[in-house]
Amino acid sequence: MKTYRKINALCACSLLTMALLPTSCSSIDDNLDDCFIDLQAEYELRLVTNEDQELARVLGDRPGIADALRQHLSGVFSDQGRDLNLSFYLNGTRQYQQTEDMNNASTKRVNMTLEIEDYEHLAIANIQNNNVVTLEGDNTLATTALTSHLSPLTSSEAIASQTSGIFTGRRSFPNMTWGTYAYHMPLYMANSAAAIVLDPRTCKYTDIKVYTTGFATSFSVADSTYRYDNSPLVRSESVAMPDTTRWLAFCGVSYPSKEPNTLSRQTTVNDEWSMVNSTRSRIDTDAPFIYYDCGEDLWQYECYVTMADGTVSGVNIEEGDVTKTTLTIRHPLRAGQLKVLRGYIDDNGGIRLYDAEVGVNVDLDWKPGNEFPDIPFGVRKY
Repeated sequence: MKTYRKINALCACSLLTMALLPTSCSSIDDNLDDCFIDLQAEYELRLVTNEDQELARVLGDRPGIADALRQHLSGVFSDQGRDLNLSFYLNGTRQYQQTEDMNNASTKRVNMTLEIEDYEHLAIANIQNNNVVTLEGDNTLATTALTSHLSPLTSSEAIASQTSGIFTGRRSFPNMTWGTYAYHMPLYMANSAAAIVLDPRTCKYTDIKVYTTGFATSFSVADSTYRYDNSPLVRSESVAMPDTTRWLAFCGVSYPSKEPNTLSRQTTVNDEWSMVNSTRSRIDTDAPFIYYDCGEDLWQYECYVTMADGTVSGVNIEEGDVTKTTLTIRHPLRAGQLKVLRGYIDDNGGIRLYDAEVGVNVDLDWKPGNEFPDIPFGVRKY
């Protein structure tokens, strides 16, 4: 009997000693709740764009064409989210990742339970099923980037237009202790769109191909900056037009262009757009997209018109001859921005614009080379 009493006493002392030992949490209860932080988050896609203003300014007298462009870009300039990627980083290394379905809503509430640490947090929306952009290097904070699908450009390669508006945001969680943290986190658009609308008039053509170039190739999510390594050609898509018009429209979605060197710093997405104070998920404004001729060539259109048989100004044109027009734009294309150019096609197949700030160069004796993709092998004879 004495032996059993001694054993019971030793066990009681041991249990008391263990209870007094320091732990990694402030205290211990049955569920160890105070070893974790409970994040109660609301993510919002906040679209800041000039889409309505630009369509009204350039195509106010052509509402059918404006509506066609708006429909073509309905999946781009939209605050409806599909997928949400959430990553938390400790000392630059990803510790936790979670994906959510946004169900075409502009906001998403998410509850997450994480161990107590001081985290850096990145949120990205609408990257799934966008076959042009991929999330790369997301195991570490500094290397997390949204990169366009690039391969060495040859005579038959260009990258496709992006298919959706991509939204990103970042946040720090310093000096964390146990408890509940509620926060609201806006995400801002990282890509942009450019469209060209053309009246074919009396030009006799068989095909038109349009490309843009001069845009970023990747977007660093952690600091909201762009990289411009070997900017590729982006294939502009033909826009479905109303049956009541012969006009043509082509549209490409890509990352923004470079900023002019005269600016003190490169525009970043979150820094600029977060200055807009609004509770709306869509903000229509011209403020971040003011047009001006900065005196620098920032991005370009490459337009190729394949001609039909005919005669222009007494000169015979053979079917398959190609006219190349280079349009040089001297103001930046920024994240969330739509830029629409308007003009016509002359009888020689050259593109002529009404925007005086756009440089135009028409090559009537263009010969195909390795730097331009998907163009028929014809030469204009002038």
